[in-house]
Amino acid sequence: MSGWRSAMMAMILLAGCTAMAPPGSRRGAVDSISFQLNSWGSPVEGFTIASDGRGEFRKAPAFRAEPRVTRFNAGRAGFARIQAALAPVRRHAGSEVPCGQRMTDFPYGDIVWESGSSRATVSLNVGCRSAEMQAVVARAQQATTLAEGFARTNAAP
Repeated sequence: MSGWRSAMMAMILLAGCTAMAPPGSRRGAVDSISFQLNSWGSPVEGFTIASDGRGEFRKAPAFRAEPRVTRFNAGRAGFARIQAALAPVRRHAGSEVPCGQRMTDFPYGDIVWESGSSRATVSLNVGCRSAEMQAVVARAQQATTLAEGFARTNAAP
């Protein structure tokens, strides 16, 4: 019996260690994260950030206008903040997030994590009313707000 308990305890400890691993570590290191929000085929806003914190924030001043690009350097800590904001929605990568009731003609976009030549993508639609999609939209908004703040306070040439 004690052998069985020891084996069970070892499995529980191993599972606990796996659950505490930092986001993305089980899938490999993330090289960059990007997000693009579009409306009627035109970019509205978005960002790209590399793991070293260099990135750019893009925002169109008006509908169908060319987005203004601001480069920034948020450092590794800035990248980690954006990665943490989006970590809960990465589980949807490679699958369709449930939409629920849909209001048409709302913005839509993609969140993309790149690791080497591998890409993990989560698509979102602001008009979808499911709790799952609204959580994805909220996390994308949070990450975009962070990127916009980095562009404002850490602008780079």
